[in-house]
Amino acid sequence: LITFFPDYPGAWVALGVARGRARFWNDAILAFRQAVARDELDGLARKNLGAALSQTGKLEEGLSHLKAAVVLLTEDPQAWLNLAMNLEQAGEFGEAEVAYSRVIALDPGGAISERAELARNRITGKKLREHGVGAVRSDIVVFCREALRMFEGVALNDVKRVTMEIAMIG
Repeated sequence: LITFFPDYPGAWVALGVARGRARFWNDAILAFRQAVARDELDGLARKNLGAALSQTGKLEEGLSHLKAAVVLLTEDPQAWLNLAMNLEQAGEFGEAEVAYSRVIALDPGGAISERAELARNRITGKKLREHGVGAVRSDIVVFCREALRMFEGVALNDVKRVTMEIAMIG
């Protein structure tokens, strides 16, 4: 395809995907770079280049392409998942959780959404362990996350009132 259409970004993306699936990351990255060079606004090229760079540990460079990808592909759950995974790998847990939440909103009940939910639970577990909670059961993490979700959008005074009632009940 590249032989016949060397200026077509999609051909380079296809080559990059094939090389990436074979785990030839350097070749994949080179192909994706060619696609981006031909069209900087190609969201698929940006998404795949960012993912391949992240896969090889080049998180910062990958992040810039993934941020561009989610701007270009605002409704693509895979682009958001790639961004979230990069952020998590870089230790940016708060931003990663936001991106994982976007995945879940875009793909409710889907396979990509399930991966995002597992990742959010993993991040919550890490946060709890960092605060000295010790061993964390995943069912408790899910329960706590759902309980906290109930307070989204609730006025701070109402949250304080409910929290006080819970504390008094014991």
